[in-house]
Amino acid sequence: MDLSKYKIIFIHGLASKPPEENLLANWKRCLIENIRCYDSDLADEMKDKADDLFHMAYWANVIPNHIEDDPRSSKYSTEKIIELRRRMGDKFHVSNKIAKFNNFWKRIGIDTVDLVLNILTVKDEVVKKKCFEVELYQRDNYLAERIRLKLESPLRKALLEGRKVAIVAHSMGTFIAYDVLWRFSHHRDAADMWDKKVELFITMGSPLGDPLIKELMLGKRYGFKEERGLPKNITYWVNFSALGDIVCHDQTLTDDFKYMKKLNLLKDFRDYRGLYNPYRNKEGKLNPHKSYGYLLQPKLAKTIFRFFGKIKWR
Repeated sequence: MDLSKYKIIFIHGLASKPPEENLLANWKRCLIENIRCYDSDLADEMKDKADDLFHMAYWANVIPNHIEDDPRSSKYSTEKIIELRRRMGDKFHVSNKIAKFNNFWKRIGIDTVDLVLNILTVKDEVVKKKCFEVELYQRDNYLAERIRLKLESPLRKALLEGRKVAIVAHSMGTFIAYDVLWRFSHHRDAADMWDKKVELFITMGSPLGDPLIKELMLGKRYGFKEERGLPKNITYWVNFSALGDIVCHDQTLTDDFKYMKKLNLLKDFRDYRGLYNPYRNKEGKLNPHKSYGYLLQPKLAKTIFRFFGKIKWR
């Protein structure tokens, strides 16, 4: 197939990251190897055309005093989870194939009784107090604009070229992307984008359902029940949430942004929740929020097939 007609733009989330080239290489490899589980020819073509097909909206270096991860450690952990994905096949996302419900939560240090009592729920101000980047995004308009520009520039270029665009966003990157899409829908300085649409918006481990995060969004003053407060340039939105990922403690977004469907602002909006993200770092610590574990989800591969027109939306 002609991949020159497509563009997949990644945008990462919170905390320290490897250098840009290493992070992009890890994300590309995870996604391509996920596709390879079903279509090796397409995976090879994606790998061959990767320089033109993929772009990383890398904003970590905009943050003052940002500390980078060791790229060697990230590569080691990425290879481990890719191998696990190959061995498990479609069972990769089904946690009860690995452990019973109680054992799953105990393995990540959470007592099931506390879970039932909603202790897991992120309380007021937790995200704001713990995440330096979120505070800066809220307080510093200049810095927030510089962060958004990392996505705005490649997105505008791809849309003006007439490409079919997918945005794959993780964690804090999901609400940065949401803000960019809202701006491209409504701001006068983005009038050249008003008639352009993103074919696919993928959110992974997203905090967009958190009331605190909603208070940071550019369109908040219009609310989330009318067209003026919502992006209207998304054709398909697919959200992925994993068990134990407290960043997306609200595992569904279709209810938070239900008026997007009621107002016919998009064709389809779906949640895949309760997924199993078995990523472990080099020390063996489980991190169900990690982007690499999301990029290898079988349902995400099927979503990319829909983006490429290999299978139909239904």
